[in-house]
Parts: sequence; structure tokens; C-alpha cells
Amino acid sequence: MASKPSAEKKEEHKRFVRSLKPEERLLIMLRDQLYGGKWKNLKQDLRDRLEGRPYVFKLAGRIKDDLARIEKLEGYEKKHNIDLSDYIEQKETNKEKSK
Repeated sequence: MASKPSAEKKEEHKRFVRSLKPEERLLIMLRDQLYGGKWKNLKQDLRDRLEGRPYVFKLAGRIKDDLARIEKLEGYEKKHNIDLSDYIEQKETNKEKSK
């Protein structure tokens, strides 16, 4: 999926990731860790939860907000042909895991 961006584009993507809210960064990490890196799988899980069907993990009552966040993140990835998890700092990933 991800292409190799120029140094200038890499910095642009890093700035974008730094501008994300913690909830948005968490969705990127959850997508990679629980859903094989696929937004489609995460979105389906959230929709299943909304409809009362079995789901993979519990989220606080913010599913509709998370679906909107996913659309934003997925749109950015598609527009730039990148994987945002490549731009999340390793220390940030470790920090989230320890929570």
C-alpha cells in the first residue's frame, strides 16, 4: 500500500500524525495490532457493535466518532498512498501498549 515519499513529504506526514488527537493515533495502532492493518476490518467491527452483533473488542461509547476519525485517517492514507503507522513514533507506540 505505502509508497516511498520524498523527505519533504515524509516531514509533511509526520506533522500530520503529530497533529492527530490521541484517539486518532490509537485507532491507527488498533488497526495494525487487531485488524491486520485494514481499516475495513476495524470499521466492520465497529458497525457490528452498533448493530448489537458480536464484536472484537470493547470501546467506550464513541463508536460513531471513531468511524468518522477512521474516514479521516483512511482518506489521508489513500490520498498520499502511505501507511500512517509508519509515521507514529516508536516511543508513542510503546507508551500506548503500557496503558
